[in-house]
Amino acid sequence: MKIKFVGTGSGETSLKRFHSAFIINHRNYSLLVDAGDGISRALLNQNILYNDIDGILFSHFHPDHYCGLPSLIVQMKISRRAKPLTIASHRSRIGFLKEFLKSSLLFEERLGFEIKFLPFVAEHKFKINSDIEIIAKNNTHIAKFDEYNEDDFSFSFIFKINKKNILYTGDVGSKDDLFLFKDEIIDVFITETTHINFEDIISALENILPKKTILTHISSEDENEIDAFIEKNKNRFSITAAFDGFIETFN
Repeated sequence: MKIKFVGTGSGETSLKRFHSAFIINHRNYSLLVDAGDGISRALLNQNILYNDIDGILFSHFHPDHYCGLPSLIVQMKISRRAKPLTIASHRSRIGFLKEFLKSSLLFEERLGFEIKFLPFVAEHKFKINSDIEIIAKNNTHIAKFDEYNEDDFSFSFIFKINKKNILYTGDVGSKDDLFLFKDEIIDVFITETTHINFEDIISALENILPKKTILTHISSEDENEIDAFIEKNKNRFSITAAFDGFIETFN
């Protein structure tokens, strides 16, 4: 099993980093987590074939996490994809995704391949395939939009694969979001850095005690500070700042 970081940037467009996204590859199944603006070019930049992607999972619906989907579907069509593509999202957004593709003039009967939409609900285990089990928990990243009465959510995930637990915070809204899976044994803790401070990350590490921590969703102006943070804590925790193309491999 391996995780490849296709993009590690924040919501701010950068010439150095594509928007945050990564691929979990296990037993010839490749799951893309988030597909924001520029995802097709990000995959191309990493020499990843579009048709090698078996499934896509969305954490939430800010543009840097989902807006690249229509373009990616077009690239798959151009590449003569034949195998089905699974798209997993909270059940409240499946209809939106279908309309999003339809509004982009992407009609399944003209694509040449099937899109299987997989709805999930918070707090319930679901499987993207026979080997990858996922639990989603709602975090507070978009709670500030509650006044608009939009039926929307932002999720943190735990991936259970081959007896490994991988926690991905997604974009968060407060330090409490880092503790949504505090009762789980965490092998790899993937956390964003844009919407949370370093003190809160350390607090989470002291409580969760992951074997490995990977930082992503990195703003360009924060890179030096992140390097200093890692150096300061190198004797306490195994922390790595991901970059586009970074790979974490598991036995």
